[in-house]
Amino acid sequence: MADGAGPKGLDLAGVAQRPRLSTWLFGTRGGWLTLWAVVAGMLLAIPLLLPVFGLEPLINDRTRWYYLAASTIFLLPLILFGLDPEDTVASGPKLRLPIITTLLLMALTGLAVADHVSGAGQLSQTPQRTAFFAFLALAFVPRVWNAALFAYHRARNRRAAENAARRQASAAPESADAVEERLENYRNAESLGAVLATVLFFGIVVGAVFLGTLREGTTLGTGIGQIIFMVVVALFATIVFLDWIARFPPLRATANAFNRFAPRMNFLVAFYDALDTMLVRLGSHVAGADHLKTRSRYGVLIATLGCLATLAWFLPAPFGLVAVVIGLIVALSLSRLWAWVEEDRDLASITGFSPLAPQRVGFREDFRDETLLGFIFVLLLLPMAWMQTDTGVTQIFQQGPDHGRVQNPQDFGMWLGYFGFELAKALPIIDWADIYKLGPGDQNFITPFWPSGAHAVFMARALVDLILIAALLQAIGIASRNAQQKSLYAVGQIKRLDELVEKAALARAIRATRQSGNAERKFDLSRLTDTELVDFRKYDLSRLRQMYATSQNDEERRTFVKQIFDERGEAPDPAIVVAENIAATHRNELMLFRTFDQALAEHDKQIHQITLDDVQVIMFELRKTSGMRAFKELLLDVAERRVDASPVARLVMLRDIAVGKEGERDLFQYTTRLAAEAMRRVIPRVTDCLTLKETLELTRMNGPKAFGGAVAAHNALLAALEEQIEKSCPKADDAPPSTPR
Repeated sequence: MADGAGPKGLDLAGVAQRPRLSTWLFGTRGGWLTLWAVVAGMLLAIPLLLPVFGLEPLINDRTRWYYLAASTIFLLPLILFGLDPEDTVASGPKLRLPIITTLLLMALTGLAVADHVSGAGQLSQTPQRTAFFAFLALAFVPRVWNAALFAYHRARNRRAAENAARRQASAAPESADAVEERLENYRNAESLGAVLATVLFFGIVVGAVFLGTLREGTTLGTGIGQIIFMVVVALFATIVFLDWIARFPPLRATANAFNRFAPRMNFLVAFYDALDTMLVRLGSHVAGADHLKTRSRYGVLIATLGCLATLAWFLPAPFGLVAVVIGLIVALSLSRLWAWVEEDRDLASITGFSPLAPQRVGFREDFRDETLLGFIFVLLLLPMAWMQTDTGVTQIFQQGPDHGRVQNPQDFGMWLGYFGFELAKALPIIDWADIYKLGPGDQNFITPFWPSGAHAVFMARALVDLILIAALLQAIGIASRNAQQKSLYAVGQIKRLDELVEKAALARAIRATRQSGNAERKFDLSRLTDTELVDFRKYDLSRLRQMYATSQNDEERRTFVKQIFDERGEAPDPAIVVAENIAATHRNELMLFRTFDQALAEHDKQIHQITLDDVQVIMFELRKTSGMRAFKELLLDVAERRVDASPVARLVMLRDIAVGKEGERDLFQYTTRLAAEAMRRVIPRVTDCLTLKETLELTRMNGPKAFGGAVAAHNALLAALEEQIEKSCPKADDAPPSTPR
């Protein structure tokens, strides 16, 4: 063996070490962020160095604000170092990035308030305003970036789960055509809905523009009212006789013609789906909805919307509208996230809470309170939008009987009062303010300046009707469905509740059955017969086992569930078995973490020992699931250090993950690299020549592609194997001579 070389002449220092800097710089997030910051810093340094070479400086009183705005290109990669690590979405976002961006947003809000109160008017000038909005973008771009990372990994997990569900519930070959036909009909129906929604939207816009061209005070004739009446009656009649109308030959021919035309309109469906997905995946993350802790979610949401509302008030008109638009998007995103959660809850109820049922976001939280809190800020932002628009864009409102301009347009209380009356008119059915001819008073009466003011009032009322009132009605409907779900459970129609209803019902049952002065924390389960409580003694057994396994941080809840098991004469499954079931079905990240933590506690207390097979089963089920880096690191560490197994068994298990057969090894580069590093630590303790040689052959056969093309990791593993084989395995020349016959 040559000096300075590894086994069989492999120069580890040259092959494995030299590419590390370039690989890190161009192949990792930290590397290219560093490269970005260095290049941006060098470009920003050029204007500062020009006077050194006797050239005219580019930074002066006129350009320094633009230079400050350009500095955000250098600051952005520095803030992006606070992004959450890749493939750790299972544990939720950390607080470091929201804290950095929120502090920046608060600083900008303070500057805007100080500029307005002092009367300096700096933000009314273009250079200063450019720098301000560049830093405002800097406060939101990193959050959107982080949201995109989370959305990417969750989309991959969702596709993997859907593919697994299709494989387990695949239709018979002879019914494949029927399934495809049903899917095609469903897509055509979606296209029809998208077309109708688009036509309705543009019809409303065109109608509003047309009405705006009419003279103020134009009246509608009796004939118009009759037409409106007949249209409403026709809509009700169509719904009543829909089945008969659908079989009417001319309409069937029209439907068939549309089905041939529908595929051409699928782009509308894709557009609306993409818009909705962006609101839920990006906007709600910016609002803090992805944080697992309640305090974090509310803290990020209140700080963000509070700063935006303050900016909308104090920024020079009409630039406060930027903050208004961002705030409305954030609130609407929470509303759409809440709607997605409720759709998943309904689907779970329909499918009998099957773990294979497709879910877009699940229902870890219902986000009702967060949505309603966001809409409180919307109620503040809408009158601010009127104030900003009237002051900075065009004169859309008048004041008083003489139709003079609005006096003191920055008086937010005046705008809030006017919006309150318009809000009363926007309530469906009631419209009491118009009926009784009530107004806010003669002196401060604001009226829209026709037609632009009418458009502004119409848009505000539409937002109130379509978003705010719909959210309140949805909250009432959800409360009714939750009560209905409990009633169905009480009469034995369903065996369990969804997680959100279950959590509230379980907490109430624990409080009601708790016995004071009981040192053993025993519960009086007989009280569960109360009709106001959910009787968990009859609850679904598999769900009770999951509840028990995920209650390691709530001893009272764990004791309550354990007492139910004792009364039923059942034993809860070990936590590791529950973790395997979760990994094989819905792969809920939070439940996996909590359940495996409990499994480790049971392992350490020797209640139930985790085996190497247990870890391998979970790793196999998660081999296509992204966003699990922290969890997989924990699994590999347990397999290497905490499980009682021989070095040969550990090596074989790690080998299957890193360089196993196609379709069985893990699909993610970070996992195979972590497994390879663990293999290199285990190899020196392995003396079984057959296992070592099989592992060497598999590693050579798979090549660097098993490690995402990382030659260094592949070569280092080969070197460790060859070195151990040379130490532990006898050479052919050293073998004892065979005895001749």
